[in-house]
Amino acid sequence: TEDILRGKPGFLYVSVHQYPGYPGTGTLSINGIRNFPVQPRIPRGELMDVLRRSWDAVVGFRPELLLVSAGFDAYARDPLLQLTLEEEDFTTLGRWIGESGLPSAGLLEGGYSRDLPALVETFLGAWSR
Repeated sequence: TEDILRGKPGFLYVSVHQYPGYPGTGTLSINGIRNFPVQPRIPRGELMDVLRRSWDAVVGFRPELLLVSAGFDAYARDPLLQLTLEEEDFTTLGRWIGESGLPSAGLLEGGYSRDLPALVETFLGAWSR
């Protein structure tokens, strides 16, 4: 997605992701790309602060359409990454999107925990309120 949108006027791509991690990209912020790489095991409060800063960048851009690649692999018990979000954090993230009033759609991008169905339900429930 980053490669597709890089340098395209009128688009903003924002990503919060673990770095280092697969595929090892996402460290530069240029030409409509805002990357927020975070270290493995970042304290939960700090991760939520980074997510808030990334969300503020999105809202400040005032997009006509928000497409969310929802990465549930940021969950503390995901077997692939070493991030620290808990279920209630996904509620917060969903609420931010819902309260923004932005036309939006989402797709599942990552998440491999057995808790994935509950995380998705929590996130979408908060988004749709």
